[in-house]
Amino acid sequence: MTTTAVSPVPITAVTPAAVAAAPLQAFSGTAPRAIDEIRKVYVDTGGGAALVPEVLERARDAHSALHRYFEWDDTLAAEAHRLVQAENLVRRVHVMVVPEGQTDPVRVRAFIATRDLRDAAVTMGDTAIADAPPGSYRALGDVTGSPAYEAATLRQIESDLKRLQYKYRLHASLFTTVVQGLAANSQ
Repeated sequence: MTTTAVSPVPITAVTPAAVAAAPLQAFSGTAPRAIDEIRKVYVDTGGGAALVPEVLERARDAHSALHRYFEWDDTLAAEAHRLVQAENLVRRVHVMVVPEGQTDPVRVRAFIATRDLRDAAVTMGDTAIADAPPGSYRALGDVTGSPAYEAATLRQIESDLKRLQYKYRLHASLFTTVVQGLAANSQ
């Protein structure tokens, strides 16, 4: 696993301008040139609107740093598969942030899929997110603190905990001990 060293930044600083200027991280062997090209696509698309389809479009050029991350044999892969590959590539880009009130940085995704926020955005009337086209992403700093992001994150935490509780249902007492230990350590 290769990473590019970056200095942690406050979560609210992960804006389109920051994405355009700051060093980003990628994991799972993503080349720095590919990260730079994703950053350029993000800026060129006006802050992530239809980011995934545009990453795919740029990757079609055999000279693009993104080209090698896709399957180009049309007998093996259809357009839908390539969109999944583009989305996976975008989701590999991370930034180091320091959450408010903490001193230790954490690694988080630099881009949040608007589909993850859509239900909450519709409920709350956030049309910028609710009406975003498929494949759209927003920079973390653009959604942090928004009611739609907070509601979606809370729902995800609840879902994750229920899934883990179900997964470890045979070890309920150990699960409870671990959760209580985590809660005590985070205070």
